[in-house]
Amino acid sequence: MRSESSTLGLTADRAGRLYVAANCKVDTEPFVTNQVTIYRSVGTNQADRLTLKPWLETSYPWGIGPFNHGISHIAFGPDGQLYVSSGSRTDGNEVGTDPHYFTSGEVPTTACIWRIDPESNNPAIAIHCRGLRNAYGFCWNDAGEMYATDNGPDADMPEELNRITSGGHYGFPYVFSNYKEKPYPYTPDPPPGTQFILPIANGGPAGGARTQQPISTFDPHSSPAGIVFLGAAFAPEHRGSFIVTRFGNLLKKPRDVGFDLLLVRLKPGTTIAEISTLLAPLGRPLDVQVIGTAIYVLEYSRETNNSAEVGSLPGRIIELTVKSS
Repeated sequence: MRSESSTLGLTADRAGRLYVAANCKVDTEPFVTNQVTIYRSVGTNQADRLTLKPWLETSYPWGIGPFNHGISHIAFGPDGQLYVSSGSRTDGNEVGTDPHYFTSGEVPTTACIWRIDPESNNPAIAIHCRGLRNAYGFCWNDAGEMYATDNGPDADMPEELNRITSGGHYGFPYVFSNYKEKPYPYTPDPPPGTQFILPIANGGPAGGARTQQPISTFDPHSSPAGIVFLGAAFAPEHRGSFIVTRFGNLLKKPRDVGFDLLLVRLKPGTTIAEISTLLAPLGRPLDVQVIGTAIYVLEYSRETNNSAEVGSLPGRIIELTVKSS
């Protein structure tokens, strides 16, 4: 019996075919599963683009508690391959107690980014990198380097911005950010010899910057989501930067964090970023896209803080034009 579904990713290939990423909770035995499907349109003309058929199908055990992040962002890289974020099925690799659900932690196809050949009619999943709890957004800069946001756990650990390399491991569930302490008593020790790639450090002044040792990267619970790169079409003061949306905290901590649009510029030759606030407050910004020199921001709701229990009011799409100073 199917009881829950979500479609969180949409893209098109160079030929104009559409791809849609979907998750579906299915009450199977011996435990509930997440049935994952990437749909592809049968052609590129207007009628065929509206006809979607399953192209890749797989499954894994449904998550523990509310932590089935599923597959979300999908996009084509400079190499023509399709990349897919596959989020964790746990908060921090905890075991479950409900016999209807898989009672172990992550599985090989979760907490990672997939790479898939779009030319295959029988596509296979290759694991591009591991150790990402929920890389809700990723993009590439003009040098072809991949960068991804990553949502942290319920524990007070920073959210991350990572430079992604093939075969890299980014720490989940063993470590978060540049912190040395374990997030939970049950956090496992990493396998001997495992090398972790540290996130981008926050050199401020915004996004969770600190006057002493920089955190890597954003305030805990701020929920970084969509990310885009500003290329040659933009003015010099913005060219070469990233824009990151932060959905905002869902856990009601002492103060609200996120609900904003950040401008992120890497310092040349370093893994430190200058981060400033571009626009705030916003109504839970979820994604961002660039077309020409116009920036489109998707707001999920009209809530710009956690002060009221008003639910998810209608969202909107904002168009921004970044002008030179």
